[in-house]
Amino acid sequence: MPIRSNTWNRILSFRRAPTTIRALVRREFGLRVRTMKYYEEALTHSSMLDGDSTGLKSNERLEFLGDTALDLIVAAYLFQDFPNEQEGGLTQRKSKIVNRKTLNLVGEKMDLALHIRAKMRRKDIHSTVVGNALEAIIGAIYLDHGFHKTNLAVMRMLRRHGA
Repeated sequence: MPIRSNTWNRILSFRRAPTTIRALVRREFGLRVRTMKYYEEALTHSSMLDGDSTGLKSNERLEFLGDTALDLIVAAYLFQDFPNEQEGGLTQRKSKIVNRKTLNLVGEKMDLALHIRAKMRRKDIHSTVVGNALEAIIGAIYLDHGFHKTNLAVMRMLRRHGA
């Protein structure tokens, strides 16, 4: 029995990159975007500010906020799940999850680079730019939804990507 084309579309749809930031946040974090300006800022690389007089903001402040939220979320998770682990062991575990290489890889798996606004060619967007944008997205989610939902969403995303 031949497989109909709509069946193939459903089978292959999990490999397609989300076409909008709303779709990406929904797929990766399980949340709806309420305030789009946070996510637009999270995906704006500092190169876009060169010569801009409109008041555009880069993702660097949201990256700082997202990095801090991510550290707390992972630290709290490890603290609860490893009650007999000492501080040094918890720190090592946390550093494996929230390190630059892991975040870059997770951001690349999400196809986050497709959504980053930058004054550079797509192929010149390095993995560190993608990892920084992932942290900024986490910061945007925090502003949009608060800590409790951010905690759940980040843990969902980390599990989804095996971090």
